[in-house]
Amino acid sequence: MRRPVKRPFWIVGVLFCLVAASVRSLRAEGPAGIVSIVGEDVITRSELDRELHVHMGQNPDIAAGVRFDRPAVEKALLRQMQDELLILQEIARNYAAADVAREEKDPSRRSSEVDLDRLRSQSGESSYARQLARYVPDSILDQEIERRIEDLRQAGYTVASRQEFYRFIEATHQMSSSDFRAFLRGKIAIAKYKYERMFRSVDTWVTPQEMRYYYSARLDEFTVPVKIFFRRIVLARDQEFKARKVREGLAAGQSFFELAKQYSDEDPSARGNVLSLSYEELLLYKEPMPTLLRTLEKGGVSDPVILGRTICFFQLEEREQGEPKPFEEVQDQIREKILNERRTLSYQKEMERLRAATVIKDFLPAIAAAKTGTTATGVAEHPTAVEGSSAADGAKGADASERVDDARGENATGGDSERQAASSDAISP
Repeated sequence: MRRPVKRPFWIVGVLFCLVAASVRSLRAEGPAGIVSIVGEDVITRSELDRELHVHMGQNPDIAAGVRFDRPAVEKALLRQMQDELLILQEIARNYAAADVAREEKDPSRRSSEVDLDRLRSQSGESSYARQLARYVPDSILDQEIERRIEDLRQAGYTVASRQEFYRFIEATHQMSSSDFRAFLRGKIAIAKYKYERMFRSVDTWVTPQEMRYYYSARLDEFTVPVKIFFRRIVLARDQEFKARKVREGLAAGQSFFELAKQYSDEDPSARGNVLSLSYEELLLYKEPMPTLLRTLEKGGVSDPVILGRTICFFQLEEREQGEPKPFEEVQDQIREKILNERRTLSYQKEMERLRAATVIKDFLPAIAAAKTGTTATGVAEHPTAVEGSSAADGAKGADASERVDDARGENATGGDSERQAASSDAISP
């Protein structure tokens, strides 16, 4: 019996219908709608589509049709799903190997030699369900469900009991209570495995010498700019045709200034002008604008981003740097950066080990070579966040409790006057 643990869950029920009518996929599949085979298990097109719809709802830029390369996003999501499936297989294999070793009195037997088919045939119940129930007992699962019920209450939903919570899940996500519990147990198991096998060993003491070296080698990271000079192209949200023309022009080597003069929806006298903001002023503006302008290289051009009712491009002209922050002020930040680098490396090594030991087939089409400019997928390549040292705490990092606002209702659809009004949103605090 196939294990029901690959159905994503999100608190906000509208996610499944956010983009269902707005996208069409290149349907490259294996037999019976399979997009990937991972060892003894499969990932289906419907499972990947569900992950994709939720992911798109989380990313307003993608939901609005900007910066969206569907094949690249699907590839990234599929790899993430494969990683999670490999971890679940390893959990089941480790428990099964221990059982076989006890039965055969051979403690040195390696888990990779365990025949999963034989172990599955020993019971009509899913091997995953049996092994995960041992790895994540009902007491931990029930604690996490109570936490999610409280999250719903904090979000304004009326959920008086666990039965009402399950009815909410069934109505919004078409998941029975047993399916949801299996899904959530899998998510907790993955978070627990990551902490115990990937992160705990590297979440150790960071020496003062390490932090000092990191600080000295990367002073730019801790230097606050005094003033930033930039140009912008501002388009109303309904001007996707213009956004495409700007991207094509940038890829062809046209100057940002000329493209701004030609396409920006600002007042003609303001198009292409160099603007300036102090660092303090920049922090008053909505993300991602502050981070984007603080991290662009001189002369660099941003991907299109959604700001309010506008699509914006930015080019950094100049950045006046100030003095680095004192080491004492940033040492906690440095410690976390070093730990995150360790976690990323540990994650990569463990997944390389699991992938090398497993036959994986991918039926999605190959992605063409990257074009000039970047198109973000919004999918974390190496997820390393850890929120706690216990199974319950580690599970808080699972993606089931994130919330998303539907940004598509803000599209500007009027004429030039509305577009110029919308352009003022782009750099309005």
